[in-house]
Amino acid sequence: MRFKGILRGRGSGPPDAWNDNAAETNIIPNMRFARTMHRDIHSVRNAIELP
Repeated sequence: MRFKGILRGRGSGPPDAWNDNAAETNIIPNMRFARTMHRDIHSVRNAIELP
């Protein structure tokens, strides 16, 4: 749910912090998503921050 809040601009924290937490969950789908998102974190940040 935190990631959804980040996307909707509700201030659930920066995507980097969410990504780090997701990578440490030991939940394989979350870990894979976090690893993939980390590869293109600059684009993710821009998609969240830019109109």
